[in-house]
Amino acid sequence: KNLYLDAHYKITDNITFKFNYGYNEDYETAQSGSPYFYSGMGANAAFPSVLSEYSDYNPLYGIQPLQFARYAPEDSYVSWNDPKNYRYSFGLDGVFSLGEHEFNWDIYTYDSKISGVNTRTGYFNLINVANALGPSFMQNGTVVCGTPGNVIAGCVPINPLAPLTSQELKYIAINSIEHYGSNERAWVADFGGDLAELPGGDLTFSTGVQHRDESGYDSPDPFAYAGYSTDGGVGPNSGGYDLNEAYAEINAPLLKDLPGAQALSVDVATRYSHYSNFGGTNNSQFKITWKPIDDLMVRGSYGTGFRAPTVGDLYGGVSTTYPDYNDPCDVVYGLAKYNATVAKNCASGIGGLPGLNQAALNSAGLGAEFPNGFMQEQAPGVPVTSGGGGIPVYAPFTQGGNPELKPETSKSVQIGLVYSPSYLTGFNATLDYFHYIVRNVISFI
Repeated sequence: KNLYLDAHYKITDNITFKFNYGYNEDYETAQSGSPYFYSGMGANAAFPSVLSEYSDYNPLYGIQPLQFARYAPEDSYVSWNDPKNYRYSFGLDGVFSLGEHEFNWDIYTYDSKISGVNTRTGYFNLINVANALGPSFMQNGTVVCGTPGNVIAGCVPINPLAPLTSQELKYIAINSIEHYGSNERAWVADFGGDLAELPGGDLTFSTGVQHRDESGYDSPDPFAYAGYSTDGGVGPNSGGYDLNEAYAEINAPLLKDLPGAQALSVDVATRYSHYSNFGGTNNSQFKITWKPIDDLMVRGSYGTGFRAPTVGDLYGGVSTTYPDYNDPCDVVYGLAKYNATVAKNCASGIGGLPGLNQAALNSAGLGAEFPNGFMQEQAPGVPVTSGGGGIPVYAPFTQGGNPELKPETSKSVQIGLVYSPSYLTGFNATLDYFHYIVRNVISFI
Protein backbone atom coordinates (compact mmCIF):
# COMPACT_ATOMS: atom_id res chain seq x y z
CA LYS A 1 0.00 0.00 0.00
CA ASN A 2 1.44 3.30 -1.04
CA LEU A 3 0.37 6.87 -0.45
CA TYR A 4 2.28 9.95 -1.56
CA LEU A 5 1.21 13.55 -1.20
CA ASP A 6 3.15 16.49 -2.62
CA ALA A 7 2.16 20.13 -2.33
CA HIS A 8 3.78 23.48 -2.98
CA TYR A 9 2.67 27.07 -2.56
CA LYS A 10 4.36 30.04 -4.20
CA ILE A 11 4.60 32.71 -1.51
CA THR A 12 6.24 35.07 -3.98
CA ASP A 13 7.65 34.66 -7.46
CA ASN A 14 10.97 33.68 -5.90
CA ILE A 15 9.97 31.83 -2.71
CA THR A 16 8.09 28.53 -2.56
CA PHE A 17 6.76 26.55 0.37
CA LYS A 18 6.95 22.75 -0.17
CA PHE A 19 5.45 19.84 1.71
CA ASN A 20 5.38 16.13 1.04
CA TYR A 21 4.17 13.09 2.92
CA GLY A 22 4.71 9.44 2.15
CA TYR A 23 3.33 6.24 3.64
CA ASN A 24 4.27 2.72 2.62
CA GLU A 25 3.05 -0.57 4.04
CA ASP A 26 4.43 -3.89 2.89
CA TYR A 27 3.20 -7.39 3.74
CA GLU A 28 5.74 -10.12 3.19
CA THR A 29 5.45 -13.87 3.66
CA ALA A 30 8.32 -16.33 3.34
CA GLN A 31 8.63 -20.08 3.90
CA SER A 32 11.89 -21.94 4.32
CA GLY A 33 11.69 -25.64 5.01
CA SER A 34 10.99 -27.70 8.11
CA PRO A 35 12.32 -27.15 11.64
CA TYR A 36 14.92 -29.51 13.07
CA PHE A 37 13.64 -31.56 16.02
CA TYR A 38 16.50 -33.14 17.97
CA SER A 39 17.90 -33.87 21.39
CA GLY A 40 19.58 -30.86 22.94
CA MET A 41 17.95 -28.39 20.54
CA GLY A 42 17.37 -25.95 23.39
CA ALA A 43 20.19 -23.85 24.80
CA ASN A 44 18.40 -23.96 28.19
CA ALA A 45 19.69 -26.99 30.10
CA ALA A 46 16.76 -26.73 32.52
CA PHE A 47 14.45 -28.07 29.80
CA PRO A 48 16.09 -31.12 28.19
CA SER A 49 14.87 -32.37 24.82
CA VAL A 50 15.67 -36.03 25.42
CA LEU A 51 13.00 -38.75 25.55
CA SER A 52 12.84 -39.82 29.19
CA GLU A 53 13.75 -43.39 30.06
CA TYR A 54 10.34 -43.47 31.76
CA SER A 55 8.38 -42.25 28.75
CA ASP A 56 5.77 -44.74 27.58
CA TYR A 57 7.12 -44.17 24.04
CA ASN A 58 10.73 -45.08 24.88
CA PRO A 59 11.60 -48.52 23.44
CA LEU A 60 14.32 -48.70 26.10
CA TYR A 61 11.86 -48.00 28.91
CA GLY A 62 13.48 -48.03 32.30
CA ILE A 63 16.94 -48.57 30.82
CA GLN A 64 18.15 -45.22 29.43
CA PRO A 65 16.93 -41.95 27.93
CA LEU A 66 16.71 -41.80 24.15
CA GLN A 67 18.42 -39.20 22.02
CA PHE A 68 16.93 -38.48 18.60
CA ALA A 69 17.35 -36.21 15.59
CA ARG A 70 14.84 -35.61 12.83
CA TYR A 71 13.22 -32.90 10.75
CA ALA A 72 9.63 -31.99 11.49
CA PRO A 73 7.88 -31.74 8.11
CA GLU A 74 4.61 -31.56 10.04
CA ASP A 75 5.57 -27.94 10.71
CA SER A 76 7.41 -25.32 8.65
CA TYR A 77 9.36 -22.11 9.03
CA VAL A 78 7.06 -19.30 7.90
CA SER A 79 7.49 -15.61 8.58
CA TRP A 80 4.99 -12.76 8.25
CA ASN A 81 6.53 -9.32 8.17
CA ASP A 82 4.62 -6.03 7.89
CA PRO A 83 6.97 -3.04 7.89
CA LYS A 84 5.39 0.41 7.77
CA ASN A 85 7.23 3.56 6.73
CA TYR A 86 6.07 7.12 7.40
CA ARG A 87 7.96 10.12 6.05
CA TYR A 88 7.19 13.81 5.83
CA SER A 89 9.18 16.85 4.78
CA PHE A 90 8.46 20.57 4.61
CA GLY A 91 10.44 23.74 4.01
CA LEU A 92 11.14 26.75 1.83
CA ASP A 93 13.24 27.24 -1.27
CA GLY A 94 13.95 30.24 -3.40
CA VAL A 95 16.10 32.07 -5.90
CA PHE A 96 17.41 35.61 -6.11
CA SER A 97 19.90 37.71 -8.09
CA LEU A 98 22.68 40.12 -7.19
CA GLY A 99 23.72 41.98 -10.29
CA GLU A 100 24.42 39.38 -12.95
CA HIS A 101 24.83 36.55 -10.43
CA GLU A 102 22.04 34.10 -9.55
CA PHE A 103 21.70 32.22 -6.27
CA ASN A 104 19.43 29.50 -4.91
CA TRP A 105 18.68 28.36 -1.36
CA ASP A 106 16.50 25.95 0.61
CA ILE A 107 15.65 25.25 4.23
CA TYR A 108 13.73 22.12 5.16
CA THR A 109 13.24 19.37 7.70
CA TYR A 110 12.19 15.75 7.37
CA ASP A 111 11.21 12.92 9.67
CA SER A 112 11.18 9.26 8.65
CA LYS A 113 9.95 6.37 10.79
CA ILE A 114 9.92 2.64 10.14
CA SER A 115 8.13 0.17 12.39
CA GLY A 116 7.16 -3.44 11.96
CA VAL A 117 6.21 -6.76 13.49
CA ASN A 118 7.82 -10.00 12.37
CA THR A 119 5.90 -13.16 13.31
CA ARG A 120 7.64 -16.49 12.72
CA THR A 121 6.50 -20.09 13.05
CA GLY A 122 8.56 -23.28 13.15
CA TYR A 123 9.79 -22.98 16.72
CA PHE A 124 9.17 -25.11 19.80
CA ASN A 125 8.24 -24.27 23.37
CA LEU A 126 11.10 -25.86 25.35
CA ILE A 127 9.07 -26.05 28.55
CA ASN A 128 6.29 -27.99 26.83
CA VAL A 129 8.79 -30.12 24.88
CA ALA A 130 10.47 -31.15 28.16
CA ASN A 131 7.09 -32.07 29.63
CA ALA A 132 6.01 -33.94 26.50
CA LEU A 133 9.26 -35.95 26.33
CA GLY A 134 9.34 -36.54 30.07
CA PRO A 135 7.90 -39.42 32.05
CA SER A 136 4.53 -40.66 30.82
CA PHE A 137 2.29 -43.63 31.48
CA MET A 138 -0.88 -45.31 30.26
CA GLN A 139 -4.04 -44.17 32.01
CA ASN A 140 -7.47 -45.40 30.96
CA GLY A 141 -6.12 -46.43 27.57
CA THR A 142 -4.45 -43.08 26.93
CA VAL A 143 -0.83 -42.04 27.39
CA VAL A 144 -0.58 -39.03 29.72
CA CYS A 145 2.34 -36.88 30.89
CA GLY A 146 3.80 -37.26 34.35
CA THR A 147 3.66 -40.07 36.85
CA PRO A 148 0.73 -41.74 38.62
CA GLY A 149 -0.68 -39.25 41.07
CA ASN A 150 1.25 -36.41 39.44
CA VAL A 151 -0.27 -35.90 35.97
CA ILE A 152 0.78 -32.70 34.13
CA ALA A 153 -2.47 -31.01 33.23
CA GLY A 154 -2.84 -30.01 29.57
CA CYS A 155 0.35 -31.81 28.51
CA VAL A 156 0.34 -33.93 25.34
CA PRO A 157 3.04 -36.64 25.40
CA ILE A 158 5.16 -36.93 22.25
CA ASN A 159 6.59 -39.90 20.43
CA PRO A 160 9.52 -38.36 18.51
CA LEU A 161 9.96 -41.60 16.53
CA ALA A 162 6.55 -41.22 14.87
CA PRO A 163 4.88 -38.44 12.87
CA LEU A 164 3.78 -35.57 15.09
CA THR A 165 0.02 -35.40 15.45
CA SER A 166 -1.84 -32.12 15.24
CA GLN A 167 -2.48 -32.30 19.00
CA GLU A 168 1.25 -32.83 19.72
CA LEU A 169 2.27 -30.04 17.40
CA LYS A 170 -0.30 -27.67 18.90
CA TYR A 171 1.17 -28.32 22.34
CA ILE A 172 4.84 -27.78 21.51
CA ALA A 173 4.77 -25.35 18.55
CA ILE A 174 5.17 -21.67 19.30
CA ASN A 175 5.35 -18.45 17.31
CA SER A 176 8.12 -15.92 17.76
CA ILE A 177 7.06 -12.27 17.59
CA GLU A 178 9.55 -9.44 17.11
CA HIS A 179 8.89 -5.68 17.11
CA TYR A 180 11.40 -3.36 15.47
CA GLY A 181 11.75 0.18 14.23
CA SER A 182 14.00 3.09 13.35
CA ASN A 183 13.77 6.86 13.12
CA GLU A 184 15.72 9.48 11.20
CA ARG A 185 15.16 13.22 11.57
CA ALA A 186 17.08 16.07 9.98
CA TRP A 187 17.18 19.83 9.60
CA VAL A 188 18.92 21.04 6.43
CA ALA A 189 19.92 24.34 4.83
CA ASP A 190 21.63 24.73 1.43
CA PHE A 191 22.90 27.76 -0.50
CA GLY A 192 24.56 28.00 -3.90
CA GLY A 193 25.02 29.96 -7.08
CA ASP A 194 27.62 31.57 -9.31
CA LEU A 195 30.27 33.95 -7.95
CA ALA A 196 32.29 35.18 -10.91
CA GLU A 197 32.96 34.67 -14.59
CA LEU A 198 36.19 32.82 -15.38
CA PRO A 199 37.81 32.28 -18.78
CA GLY A 200 36.14 28.88 -19.02
CA GLY A 201 32.71 29.82 -17.63
CA ASP A 202 31.00 30.68 -14.35
CA LEU A 203 32.66 29.94 -11.01
CA THR A 204 29.86 28.15 -9.12
CA PHE A 205 29.58 27.03 -5.51
CA SER A 206 27.33 25.11 -3.16
CA THR A 207 27.37 25.03 0.62
CA GLY A 208 25.13 23.80 3.39
CA VAL A 209 24.66 22.58 6.95
CA GLN A 210 22.68 19.70 8.42
CA HIS A 211 21.73 18.25 11.79
CA ARG A 212 20.56 14.65 11.86
CA ASP A 213 19.33 12.24 14.56
CA GLU A 214 19.32 8.49 13.96
CA SER A 215 17.95 5.82 16.28
CA GLY A 216 16.61 2.30 16.18
CA TYR A 217 15.29 -0.49 18.34
CA ASP A 218 14.60 -4.21 18.19
CA SER A 219 12.32 -5.86 20.73
CA PRO A 220 12.51 -9.64 20.26
CA ASP A 221 10.10 -12.24 21.53
CA PRO A 222 10.51 -12.11 25.35
CA PHE A 223 9.74 -15.83 25.69
CA ALA A 224 12.50 -16.71 23.23
CA TYR A 225 14.97 -14.26 24.74
CA ALA A 226 14.37 -15.82 28.17
CA GLY A 227 15.61 -19.13 26.74
CA TYR A 228 12.28 -20.94 26.63
CA SER A 229 12.05 -21.30 22.83
CA THR A 230 14.15 -22.90 20.10
CA ASP A 231 14.22 -19.48 18.43
CA GLY A 232 17.20 -18.72 20.63
CA GLY A 233 16.24 -15.10 20.73
CA VAL A 234 18.21 -11.96 19.99
CA GLY A 235 18.75 -9.68 22.94
CA PRO A 236 16.61 -6.54 23.07
CA ASN A 237 18.50 -3.50 21.91
CA SER A 238 18.14 0.15 21.13
CA GLY A 239 20.41 3.10 20.54
CA GLY A 240 21.16 6.09 18.43
CA TYR A 241 23.37 9.08 17.78
CA ASP A 242 23.20 12.55 16.28
CA LEU A 243 25.56 14.51 14.06
CA ASN A 244 26.16 17.95 12.64
CA GLU A 245 27.60 18.47 9.18
CA ALA A 246 28.74 21.34 6.98
CA TYR A 247 29.93 21.14 3.38
CA ALA A 248 31.23 23.39 0.64
CA GLU A 249 32.03 22.80 -3.02
CA ILE A 250 33.28 24.99 -5.85
CA ASN A 251 33.57 24.30 -9.56
CA ALA A 252 36.06 26.45 -11.42
CA PRO A 253 36.16 26.26 -15.25
CA LEU A 254 39.62 27.79 -15.68
CA LEU A 255 40.23 27.71 -19.44
CA LYS A 256 38.32 27.14 -22.67
CA ASP A 257 38.96 27.07 -26.43
CA LEU A 258 42.73 27.59 -26.17
CA PRO A 259 45.57 25.65 -27.83
CA GLY A 260 46.36 22.72 -25.52
CA ALA A 261 43.37 23.58 -23.34
CA GLN A 262 40.07 23.20 -25.12
CA ALA A 263 38.66 22.87 -21.59
CA LEU A 264 40.19 22.86 -18.10
CA SER A 265 38.15 22.79 -14.89
CA VAL A 266 38.76 22.04 -11.23
CA ASP A 267 36.21 20.88 -8.64
CA VAL A 268 36.99 20.99 -4.90
CA ALA A 269 34.62 19.75 -2.19
CA THR A 270 34.96 19.31 1.57
CA ARG A 271 32.63 18.10 4.31
CA TYR A 272 33.03 18.32 8.07
CA SER A 273 31.01 15.93 10.24
CA HIS A 274 30.79 15.79 14.00
CA TYR A 275 29.19 12.68 15.53
CA SER A 276 28.02 12.56 19.12
CA ASN A 277 29.76 9.22 19.61
CA PHE A 278 32.75 9.42 17.21
CA GLY A 279 33.86 13.04 17.29
CA GLY A 280 34.76 15.09 14.24
CA THR A 281 36.09 14.21 10.80
CA ASN A 282 36.88 16.22 7.70
CA ASN A 283 36.84 14.67 4.23
CA SER A 284 37.61 16.33 0.91
CA GLN A 285 37.69 15.57 -2.78
CA PHE A 286 39.65 17.16 -5.62
CA LYS A 287 38.78 16.67 -9.30
CA ILE A 288 40.35 17.94 -12.48
CA THR A 289 39.08 17.68 -16.06
CA TRP A 290 41.31 18.66 -18.97
CA LYS A 291 40.75 18.50 -22.73
CA PRO A 292 44.05 19.19 -24.51
CA ILE A 293 42.23 18.63 -27.81
CA ASP A 294 38.57 18.20 -28.71
CA ASP A 295 38.90 14.43 -29.15
CA LEU A 296 40.61 13.64 -25.83
CA MET A 297 39.64 14.28 -22.21
CA VAL A 298 41.87 13.61 -19.22
CA ARG A 299 40.23 13.29 -15.82
CA GLY A 300 41.55 12.65 -12.33
CA SER A 301 40.44 12.79 -8.72
CA TYR A 302 41.65 12.25 -5.18
CA GLY A 303 39.45 11.99 -2.13
CA THR A 304 39.08 10.78 1.41
CA GLY A 305 36.00 9.01 2.75
CA PHE A 306 34.29 8.21 6.03
CA ARG A 307 31.51 5.77 6.96
CA ALA A 308 30.13 5.64 10.47
CA PRO A 309 28.76 2.37 11.86
CA THR A 310 25.00 2.09 11.60
CA VAL A 311 22.74 1.87 14.63
CA GLY A 312 22.47 -1.88 13.98
CA ASP A 313 26.25 -2.24 13.76
CA LEU A 314 26.63 -0.56 17.13
CA TYR A 315 23.66 -1.73 19.14
CA GLY A 316 22.37 -4.89 17.44
CA GLY A 317 21.25 -7.47 20.00
CA VAL A 318 23.40 -10.47 20.85
CA SER A 319 22.21 -13.82 19.53
CA THR A 320 23.53 -17.35 19.23
CA THR A 321 24.70 -18.52 15.83
CA TYR A 322 26.34 -21.68 14.53
CA PRO A 323 28.91 -20.68 11.92
CA ASP A 324 31.35 -23.08 10.35
CA TYR A 325 35.01 -22.20 10.01
CA ASN A 326 38.32 -23.88 9.38
CA ASP A 327 40.93 -24.38 12.06
CA PRO A 328 43.65 -21.76 11.40
CA CYS A 329 46.21 -24.48 12.14
CA ASP A 330 44.87 -26.69 9.35
CA VAL A 331 47.80 -26.75 6.90
CA VAL A 332 45.53 -27.64 3.95
CA TYR A 333 42.70 -25.11 4.27
CA GLY A 334 43.63 -22.93 7.24
CA LEU A 335 45.70 -19.79 7.57
CA ALA A 336 48.73 -21.87 8.55
CA LYS A 337 49.14 -22.69 4.87
CA TYR A 338 49.57 -19.03 3.94
CA ASN A 339 50.75 -17.23 7.09
CA ALA A 340 54.20 -18.14 8.38
CA THR A 341 53.55 -16.60 11.82
CA VAL A 342 50.41 -18.65 12.29
CA ALA A 343 52.18 -21.83 11.12
CA LYS A 344 55.05 -21.20 13.56
CA ASN A 345 52.72 -20.62 16.48
CA CYS A 346 50.66 -23.68 15.60
CA ALA A 347 53.82 -25.81 15.44
CA SER A 348 54.84 -24.57 18.89
CA GLY A 349 51.56 -25.74 20.39
CA ILE A 350 49.61 -22.49 20.51
CA GLY A 351 47.20 -23.58 17.80
CA GLY A 352 43.64 -24.77 17.93
CA LEU A 353 42.32 -21.41 19.13
CA PRO A 354 40.40 -22.59 22.23
CA GLY A 355 38.14 -19.56 21.81
CA LEU A 356 38.03 -16.81 19.24
CA ASN A 357 38.64 -14.04 21.75
CA GLN A 358 41.07 -11.21 21.20
CA ALA A 359 43.81 -12.74 23.37
CA ALA A 360 43.72 -15.98 21.39
CA LEU A 361 43.72 -14.11 18.10
CA ASN A 362 46.72 -12.08 19.20
CA SER A 363 48.63 -15.15 20.41
CA ALA A 364 48.15 -16.84 17.04
CA GLY A 365 49.24 -13.79 15.10
CA LEU A 366 45.69 -13.02 13.97
CA GLY A 367 44.96 -9.92 16.03
CA ALA A 368 45.79 -7.58 13.16
CA GLU A 369 43.47 -9.49 10.85
CA PHE A 370 40.32 -8.42 12.72
CA PRO A 371 40.93 -4.94 14.19
CA ASN A 372 37.36 -3.74 13.85
CA GLY A 373 35.13 -6.81 13.96
CA PHE A 374 31.79 -7.39 15.57
CA MET A 375 31.69 -9.15 18.92
CA GLN A 376 31.88 -12.88 18.30
CA GLU A 377 33.10 -15.11 21.08
CA GLN A 378 32.77 -18.83 21.53
CA ALA A 379 30.11 -19.84 23.99
CA PRO A 380 31.77 -20.72 27.32
CA GLY A 381 32.38 -24.36 28.06
CA VAL A 382 32.08 -25.55 24.46
CA PRO A 383 35.21 -27.32 23.19
CA VAL A 384 36.42 -26.62 19.69
CA THR A 385 38.22 -29.37 17.81
CA SER A 386 40.18 -29.15 14.62
CA GLY A 387 38.27 -29.82 11.47
CA GLY A 388 41.18 -31.86 10.12
CA GLY A 389 41.60 -32.04 6.36
CA GLY A 390 39.52 -28.93 5.95
CA ILE A 391 36.33 -30.29 7.51
CA PRO A 392 34.50 -27.23 8.92
CA VAL A 393 34.21 -26.84 12.68
CA TYR A 394 30.77 -26.08 14.10
CA ALA A 395 30.21 -24.50 17.51
CA PRO A 396 27.76 -22.06 19.05
CA PHE A 397 28.94 -18.45 19.08
CA THR A 398 27.39 -15.26 20.34
CA GLN A 399 27.13 -12.52 17.76
CA GLY A 400 25.86 -8.99 17.90
CA GLY A 401 26.51 -5.27 17.67
CA ASN A 402 29.63 -3.70 19.09
CA PRO A 403 29.33 -0.19 20.62
CA GLU A 404 33.14 0.10 20.52
CA LEU A 405 33.26 0.07 16.70
CA LYS A 406 35.13 2.89 15.01
CA PRO A 407 34.18 4.42 11.64
CA GLU A 408 35.60 3.21 8.36
CA THR A 409 37.97 5.60 6.57
CA SER A 410 39.14 5.55 2.97
CA LYS A 411 41.34 7.17 0.35
CA SER A 412 40.79 6.98 -3.39
CA VAL A 413 42.73 7.94 -6.50
CA GLN A 414 41.29 7.84 -10.03
CA ILE A 415 42.94 8.78 -13.33
CA GLY A 416 41.35 8.26 -16.73
CA LEU A 417 41.27 9.06 -20.43
CA VAL A 418 38.23 9.43 -22.68
CA TYR A 419 38.89 9.31 -26.42
CA SER A 420 36.04 10.47 -28.69
CA PRO A 421 37.43 10.86 -32.25
CA SER A 422 35.55 13.36 -34.37
CA TYR A 423 36.13 11.22 -37.46
CA LEU A 424 34.23 8.28 -35.92
CA THR A 425 30.82 9.49 -34.83
CA GLY A 426 29.41 7.79 -31.75
CA PHE A 427 32.65 6.03 -30.79
CA ASN A 428 34.08 6.50 -27.29
CA ALA A 429 36.96 4.66 -25.63
CA THR A 430 37.88 5.00 -21.97
CA LEU A 431 40.94 3.94 -20.01
CA ASP A 432 40.86 4.32 -16.24
CA TYR A 433 43.10 3.58 -13.28
CA PHE A 434 41.68 3.58 -9.77
CA HIS A 435 43.07 2.71 -6.36
CA TYR A 436 40.97 2.52 -3.20
CA ILE A 437 42.14 1.98 0.38
CA VAL A 438 39.55 1.29 3.08
CA ARG A 439 40.68 1.03 6.69
CA ASN A 440 38.83 -0.32 9.74
CA VAL A 441 36.33 -2.20 7.56
CA ILE A 442 33.20 -3.03 9.56
CA SER A 443 32.22 -6.67 9.12
CA PHE A 444 31.52 -9.90 10.92
CA ILE A 445 34.58 -11.86 11.97
